[in-house]
Amino acid sequence: MRENPILFDLAQLLEAGIAPVEATTRLQTDPSNDRAALATLHSDLNRGYSFAVSLQRAGFASDLETEILKTAEQAGKLSEALPLVATRYERRRLRTGSLRMRLWFPNTVMFIALLVGAIRAVTAGTTVLSAIFQITAVALVIIIVTQLLVASTSRDASRWLSFGWRIGLHRSSDLFREFFELPFFTLFAWQADAGVDPVSGAKSLATLINAPDFRRAINRYRDEITQGSTIAAALAKAALVKPGELAEVINVGEQSGRLAQSLEHYLRAQEIQLEAVTKQIFAWTPRLYYFVIVLIAGATLI
Repeated sequence: MRENPILFDLAQLLEAGIAPVEATTRLQTDPSNDRAALATLHSDLNRGYSFAVSLQRAGFASDLETEILKTAEQAGKLSEALPLVATRYERRRLRTGSLRMRLWFPNTVMFIALLVGAIRAVTAGTTVLSAIFQITAVALVIIIVTQLLVASTSRDASRWLSFGWRIGLHRSSDLFREFFELPFFTLFAWQADAGVDPVSGAKSLATLINAPDFRRAINRYRDEITQGSTIAAALAKAALVKPGELAEVINVGEQSGRLAQSLEHYLRAQEIQLEAVTKQIFAWTPRLYYFVIVLIAGATLI
């Protein structure tokens, strides 16, 4: 059962032909929904914000999802895009919540170790005030590190991609390249499906990543399209796609007039692979954290 079905319910209401403002009003009557988030969403819609931007301001959509929703909104396909956004939102929420819970166990062990260490220090002659100060300082550091760790894993993926582009991972890491391709070409596929002009679509694509090399690549892609290059050739010349399976998918899809469908099929398989990698990252992060906590706890007790 979904714990937070707001976006799924919104999709159903929109598909039934109900306007976004009216849909949010109806959902606010359900006490199980997040009324604060819905109130923000409802207020922003009334103030004239687009549905996509309103969802982002309410915390329901990432940068990528906001751009997908903008494209779907213009093409009249919001009810089709919302389930995708809802699924991605739920996945992020559950993953971050699970990580937060798994980090509190080693913190509890650490706090117990600090308390025992403080008692031993007082017994050995340290003043109570000094012992309290020491354990408070260490505890604050642990809490801050924990919060930073959770916050870093909760950040929008576009920020990590921006960082990766700035340090050149798009040139040196195949794995990073795949993590870049998934959001970039997901939005690209939505634009192709909605019939968005490639030059206009490039403006939305440019907002995904904040890095000089990426902006130059997008500008090169846009220039190549303007000069008459095919989409496949323009992407290749701009180094936004490397020679290989994806480049061939784009080339064949463009020639057959089924670019969006071809990309969706390819990206579906790629998403499954990268989701497995992401799960491994989230599985090993608390384990490494446990190891560090054990070392600190051991040093405290010795």
